[in-house]
Amino acid sequence: MHLDFVIPGKPVPWDKARARNGHIYKPPRLRAWQEKVRAAVFVAVNNKDASGPFPVPKDMPVVLEITVFAKRPKGLPMSVHYDTRKPDATNIQKGIEDALTKLVYPDDAQVVSPVTHKRFVQPGGEPHVRIRVWEAGHRPGMRG
Repeated sequence: MHLDFVIPGKPVPWDKARARNGHIYKPPRLRAWQEKVRAAVFVAVNNKDASGPFPVPKDMPVVLEITVFAKRPKGLPMSVHYDTRKPDATNIQKGIEDALTKLVYPDDAQVVSPVTHKRFVQPGGEPHVRIRVWEAGHRPGMRG
């Protein structure tokens, strides 16, 4: 099982649910971002950028690798490769894990090895997020 896709733009970090008039809801920006993630999953699966089935079985451990490519601030030396600014990598990861739940895996507890990188795009590149998911112990491109 593997899934590999890209989402254009900047990610929206996880934000706690809010309450109004007794109703609990996610912030609108987070909801919109998560819908964008889900839509990208559907495109990847339909374009054969994935091998399923999806969602995976409930007992399958998965690896989730997220790479955020942010726009480089003006004046930042090209020798700086990693983005140490906010949002935190863990908050980006949580929003994506939640968006993939029930669509890629039944429960985000199945993510046994989450990895999130924050880097800068190459000059002239646009911000985007690359998401890869595979069965733990079966890295894509490896046999077995």
